Amino acid sequence: MSAMIDDAVDSEIADIFVEEAMEVLDNIDKYLPVWKDRPTDRGALTEIRRGFHTLKGSGRMVKAFDLGELAWKVENMLNRAMDGTVAVSAPMVKLVAVSRNVMPRLLDAFKNRKQAAMDTELESLMRQADAIATGHPVKTAAPRPSPTPGLARDAQGLQVKIDALERRFERHAQRSDEALQRAEMALQQVRRLAVQLRNVE
Repeated sequence: MSAMIDDAVDSEIADIFVEEAMEVLDNIDKYLPVWKDRPTDRGALTEIRRGFHTLKGSGRMVKAFDLGELAWKVENMLNRAMDGTVAVSAPMVKLVAVSRNVMPRLLDAFKNRKQAAMDTELESLMRQADAIATGHPVKTAAPRPSPTPGLARDAQGLQVKIDALERRFERHAQRSDEALQRAEMALQQVRRLAVQLRNVE
């Protein structure tokens, strides 16, 4: 997973994105305490969900994939709360707060063209969001005997590579979907033009 600015993203656009993202986080901060105190407050939930939706869309647009994908996972979880599929719970509220708190680190890494070095933490947050969104309890791993240091490093490195490949596949799939949508829009425009030409004749 990479939080670095893509070569195709202009630095000025990246700066605007970071500035606007901080404004979105400030707005989330206005409603998060309200939602913590009153989990049934739909207005606060709506505003928080809107904030993560904005971060998802703008993050994907400028290729801030770490931030965009985490925001999408949180948004999807909140969508389930808003449509009544799952109930608002303490783990849900806590996850939203934690996800909001990691955003500045992701923005800083993106702005400075660096990797956030948060793969494990982000993967954990996204998996928790998926679990809550599907109504499954967030499971805590049972204690296991400590492996030897060498094996632990190898296993951790392998897991990081697997997670990175999975996310790369998801990004390629998303880009394919976007390309298909653009092609369909172009086809619709061609069809409309053809109809107009026939009417002129």
